[in-house]
Amino acid sequence: MQTPCINAPILVLAGFAMSLLALPDRAAPTSFHNAPDSAAQLVNPFAGQPAAAAAGGALYAAHCAACHGRNAEGSGNIPPLARSAVQSAADGEIFWFITTGSVNDGMPSWASLPEPQRWQIVAYLKTPLTATTAARAP
Repeated sequence: MQTPCINAPILVLAGFAMSLLALPDRAAPTSFHNAPDSAAQLVNPFAGQPAAAAAGGALYAAHCAACHGRNAEGSGNIPPLARSAVQSAADGEIFWFITTGSVNDGMPSWASLPEPQRWQIVAYLKTPLTATTAARAP
């Protein structure tokens, strides 16, 4: 008569643990619109500068508000920017996305805007009062 293997429950648990390791990690942070890791390292030269954020608000009104809304509220399938993933994304990731755009998502590339202006838009979008500021932008 064979004795049952005492290690069988341990083997079952070990197998289960290994299968969990093979699952995709859903809790892992992802980059903003698949921005490269290097984009997150970029530093906004205008961060925390109210005058730059105000200039960014004027640029937003001229270039972004038609799609994302005057108050950055979005509409339909156009995402809001005042209260969304934009607020938790790194400045460099937002800058990268503004620069490269995404044809598949309907976001044009704004690489034609001078780099300082793109950074000013980022500064504006990261301003806590973005929606209020947008309403006042010309």
